[in-house]
Amino acid sequence: MKGYTFFLEYPSSKEKKQGRAKSGELGNHTGSIFARYDSDWWISENNEIMIGGAGAIYNQENSPCCSCSASQEYIDDRCKRVSEAIARKVHPNLFRYLEQAK
Repeated sequence: MKGYTFFLEYPSSKEKKQGRAKSGELGNHTGSIFARYDSDWWISENNEIMIGGAGAIYNQENSPCCSCSASQEYIDDRCKRVSEAIARKVHPNLFRYLEQAK
């Protein structure tokens, strides 16, 4: 999908470091993907870089999704960039949301 970058979410930075997305050994992830809108970011009142996107509503595998945002710090600390193919396999509900939102 053009216009998105996909990030697999992990419960902690330690768990993120143990996952190997390129080799297919994803490790202990949350079962959720954050889809970053490639051109949507801003600086918050707390001087954090915020990234617009779509992600899970609930803290459970393959959760329903909505439009949301995440701090760049959260993405750097707890998320690993993955391919669209991996993202589709891990979080099919995200793609239902993205395709419906077009």
